[in-house]
Amino acid sequence: MTPCSRPENLSKIKETVPNQCTWVVLYDQSVGNDVECISDVCFYSENTGHYGNPLRNEFLNLFSDKFTDDDWVYILDDDNIIHPEWYSIISNLIDNEDQNINFINWGQVGGVATTKSPKVGNIDTTSYMYKPKAFREVRYEMDYTSDGIFTETIFELSNPKTIMKELAYYNFLNPNSKKPSIDIDRIKIDDIHPTLLQFLYQQKQNT
Repeated sequence: MTPCSRPENLSKIKETVPNQCTWVVLYDQSVGNDVECISDVCFYSENTGHYGNPLRNEFLNLFSDKFTDDDWVYILDDDNIIHPEWYSIISNLIDNEDQNINFINWGQVGGVATTKSPKVGNIDTTSYMYKPKAFREVRYEMDYTSDGIFTETIFELSNPKTIMKELAYYNFLNPNSKKPSIDIDRIKIDDIHPTLLQFLYQQKQNT
């Protein structure tokens, strides 16, 4: 699933989406509703902003009653592509591992390392997939760190599997982007999510 505010990237993304996957795109309200649909399924949303989290939640709500026990969700942002080894490794694992597994994660090329304990600060949306039917009530918060919060929440409820490989990229279609850094001594405490604040203090103590 791709929350989209940059439709100019979709043609490049499409080249990397395996034919065996169903690619759903939700267009941000700012894009309008006259953009050509080049994915398998498109929705033109009235939601906008908040780092794409309203669109992620809208997608989960739209398909909540349609997901089957075999469905998986992988969030691919509109500045990224799918790693060329991702599908073959994932499909082989799903076919041969414990069928009770409902959460799988891996590392990023040049980004977050593989972790067996996903949480805020060490996981990104392109580094995991999950069975939505197992976590029907969990949704993304309207916060930049929501991918970590969401992942940590479902991980604690899951039967997980970690792949010790780098099977994702970080903002592949936006090579000039840098991971955000925060000077904790210069921010207003009231302006930051408490989960992220705790993580930043831990990082500072370790430096």
